[in-house]
Amino acid sequence: MPGRPSGPAGPAAGDAAGRALPPPGRASRWLVLLLMLALAWLLVRSGGLFEGSSAGWPEGGSALQGRGRAVFFAQRCERCHDGRWSAPADGADLRSAGAPRSAGWHAMHLFEPALARAFSKMPASPGLFRPSDWDSEFGDDLPAPELTADGQALVAYLLQLQSLPARRGAVHSGLQPQPDLRGGDDDLYRIWCSTCHGSEGNGDGPGAAFLAGESLPRAFRPGLYRVRSGPGLPSAGDLLSVISDGLPGTAMPDFAQLSEFDRRALAGYIRGYSPRADDDADDDADDDDDDDGRDGVEHYAGDPLTPPAVTPELLARGDALLTSMRCAQCHPELDDASAPPPSLDWTDELGRPLPRAPQLLRDRFKGGEAPRDVYLRVVMGMSGSPMPAYGEALPLTQDRWALVLALLERRAAAGP
Repeated sequence: MPGRPSGPAGPAAGDAAGRALPPPGRASRWLVLLLMLALAWLLVRSGGLFEGSSAGWPEGGSALQGRGRAVFFAQRCERCHDGRWSAPADGADLRSAGAPRSAGWHAMHLFEPALARAFSKMPASPGLFRPSDWDSEFGDDLPAPELTADGQALVAYLLQLQSLPARRGAVHSGLQPQPDLRGGDDDLYRIWCSTCHGSEGNGDGPGAAFLAGESLPRAFRPGLYRVRSGPGLPSAGDLLSVISDGLPGTAMPDFAQLSEFDRRALAGYIRGYSPRADDDADDDADDDDDDDGRDGVEHYAGDPLTPPAVTPELLARGDALLTSMRCAQCHPELDDASAPPPSLDWTDELGRPLPRAPQLLRDRFKGGEAPRDVYLRVVMGMSGSPMPAYGEALPLTQDRWALVLALLERRAAAGP
């Protein structure tokens, strides 16, 4: 019949056209799955899967910080600093890890990351700075490069991130351990310390240019140190604590990524810079058994370092001492929370300008914020700064603790 296929080829062709393809085998399905997983891994590794995501990052607390937040994502900082598993070894979640750093440290880190952290893999951000002839090798006589408006905004946002509640008690940066460097103590110092503290321990390394108006790097040769647990030079344990924990709120980072052997070697090497080291040598042989890294505290008049119970009477006594010792002369916020810092011409032991006194109710404390640490700063003072020692002015241990605990009570009431 017309239009009807005939002959042996008709049915065979129809069968071929209508036959369904066989379902893919199990091996094929696994191959497709593996290819999809490999593609997803490459996207995550490159940052492309979540690139530009602002979820989970706080809004700017001010207009400047809001602009800095936009710069943060424009610079794609979240790719390495949001805590994801694919982040590089020297990237940490900026919302939760690490002690706070100063504005100058952040500027130095953005301009030349290796100045702030040896072996850093973070790329430099020269576009956030105004044109300058300064460089870390030959720019010692020039001021550090100035941040652009975007650079200033980014630093403001980074400072906001480090004040988040999750970072309030953070000490260590979270950097992964570095291999031991066995080239000698002087090599350790050159790699990790000289960029700020100078090749001869005079506090004049190239990184110091970024810290003008802040607490400048310590000059080791005068032998005057802020954080000590006994009279004279700091013990090796004191130095070990600062090297291990850093000084939150300043440009001094922690070096917890170094082995304990290397940190102890650095502590001994730095202490040896002072000409008083031989005259003021103490027995540091027991440091290895000192769990908290601060020996020597028992050498100061036998003062107990365990605070007494807090009572209304003790706090009232402490409040009276804060007034009679005239603490508000340098820390006016103790009398008026809105008071500006005093206009005092302060310098350190080398005649370098010092910034304002810390805001005692909100700023981070150098040397630690535990009651014991604050007690030592009050009793011992902070050599090389205007902060005097009050050990003789407050001879009674109970009065010392009353002042310290009253200060910490006010600080807690002020909030984070």
